[in-house]
Amino acid sequence: MLAIFVLFVAYLTVSTGFVASRQRALVCHSVQIKVCDSSASHFITRAAVSRILSRDAGKTIGEYITHLDIYNLEQLLNKQSAIRRTEVFSSIDGVLHIDVYQRRPVVRVQTSSLGFYIDETGYIFPLSDVYTSFVPVVTGTVPMNIRNGYRGLIPGKEKFLKQIYTFALFLDEHDFWWSQIAQIHVKSASDIDLTPHEGHEVIRLGALNGYEYKLNKLKAFYRSACPAGVQSPYSDIDLRYSNQVICKRK
Repeated sequence: MLAIFVLFVAYLTVSTGFVASRQRALVCHSVQIKVCDSSASHFITRAAVSRILSRDAGKTIGEYITHLDIYNLEQLLNKQSAIRRTEVFSSIDGVLHIDVYQRRPVVRVQTSSLGFYIDETGYIFPLSDVYTSFVPVVTGTVPMNIRNGYRGLIPGKEKFLKQIYTFALFLDEHDFWWSQIAQIHVKSASDIDLTPHEGHEVIRLGALNGYEYKLNKLKAFYRSACPAGVQSPYSDIDLRYSNQVICKRK
């Protein structure tokens, strides 16, 4: 038994040394880029990732795999605001694999002076020149103090923006409301109107406080007054008053 154990240890030592030696001699002969959620969003493409690498990463193809700084490659790509995370790794056939995951917005803020997305984690990032995400849009006079080009989590002092983010998460988590609400128009923090994707009515929400209760009232009203397939006959639906839905006909 002792002889078998010694032979096994010797085998492991030799094979480990062989693998390590082979890895040191392994040259990167190609780079495989994969945008893992490309069917959901198109903020970043394989071609865009390739351009970033060519411009900023230095030589990859032809380099020894052990000479490539995997961490720095990941950090380089993660600096792109629409990228949530990147995984870089190599395989034994000399291929450098780069898997990219994009941010998933839940709302877009678009005022007269600036525009940005907020993703599902509360991260703010600029709008894209190449792709527009199909999410509810916040317009109007939004009480906030965010500079153009800001990237990062919602600052603690931006209380109204955090309310908007929480409201957008609620819409995102409920298919019915995600398919209903197209626009959130802010006149002030206490005077907010909603616009549906279909129909021409204005939904008077008022303040965001108690939005879940107000939307439940609206859902019950739609079910009773606007059966499926029937367009709303109202131009104005007011949810601001307790236990009431006040409507104005077109």
